[in-house]
Amino acid sequence: MKNFIGLLVAVLIFAASSSELNAQRFDVDTDNSSIIWTGKKVTGQHTGTVDIQKAMILIDDGQVFGRCQIDMTTINCTDLEGDMKQQLEGHLKSEDFFDTEYFPGASLGVIHSEAVEGGDHNYLLTAALVIKGLSHEVTFPAQVDLTESGVTLNAKITIDRTKWHVRYGSGSFFDDLGDKMIYDDMEFDVQLTSK
Repeated sequence: MKNFIGLLVAVLIFAASSSELNAQRFDVDTDNSSIIWTGKKVTGQHTGTVDIQKAMILIDDGQVFGRCQIDMTTINCTDLEGDMKQQLEGHLKSEDFFDTEYFPGASLGVIHSEAVEGGDHNYLLTAALVIKGLSHEVTFPAQVDLTESGVTLNAKITIDRTKWHVRYGSGSFFDDLGDKMIYDDMEFDVQLTSK
């Protein structure tokens, strides 16, 4: 928790100081942005979305920063229907997975930005990802396009869910799961568009 507070303070201080240096701040249009998740298991996979509450992108002297608040209570599955859909969504919100009753929000705050050589508008971003009250750093590639009308950011983030105590069905923690095993890696396709 101390590490998370330190990272959060660093992001806020940077945002404040950068605004004084005329950095470009863009509020994200949450209605036209998305986070799509994919979880894989031995017998297949499921995918769905989760809503963005609020987000901003900060560009300063070619560096990219920002933060995103996520409403975990909105997690849903888009490849199922009816009872199976409701059952899976209920399970994802339970203590076995994201425990949204006690941890309704998640957040992502970019703390380091590095332009990728040879790639136009391509970056390697490092962010503090908070899920279930736990903070861990994640590094991921992103494409950031800045135009006169605004900015878009597209990223693919892969995490080991067990670091955030999302361990249900994990072969790293439970034996003899057979075809009920769920892989530890979880993917998020993030697309942010400014207002």
